Amino acid sequence: MGNRAWLDPVIGGMAILLAPGGPAAARSPQQGSAAVVRGHADIGTAKLYYEVRGSGRRLVLLHGGLSSSEDFEAVIPELSRSFRVISIDRRGHGRSPDTEAPFTYEGMADDIGAVLNVLVNLGSVKDAAFAAELGARARALLEEADRRRDEAI
Repeated sequence: MGNRAWLDPVIGGMAILLAPGGPAAARSPQQGSAAVVRGHADIGTAKLYYEVRGSGRRLVLLHGGLSSSEDFEAVIPELSRSFRVISIDRRGHGRSPDTEAPFTYEGMADDIGAVLNVLVNLGSVKDAAFAAELGARARALLEEADRRRDEAI
């Protein structure tokens, strides 16, 4: 997989982005945390809902179209036993209000990066480099999904 090892297949319109990090970044299942940090990140052009749970290597869950982060509710408790799980509702989805902005892959990637930056400022995500890198990875993932959709048409 090379430099795309972080990219899991898009299944059912959903994706999982796993932050880079070696075994030292991982935690055993017993070290997870039940605490949930939630709120709306004000990114200037929108207020996007997020939740952060668990500890360990960071895992960002991206929901598909016409859904929300609630789609992950069945798996988040288990994932958060081993990972710091970050779930985000995109604009107009779940607990994030709609805006006038059009839905674009570029906009979605920018929004994800902006929410991660807010979480860095709040202390919920401690690594600013991670937030910037994951924003870029989200952009690549969404561009790949857009390319695949165009090829399928």
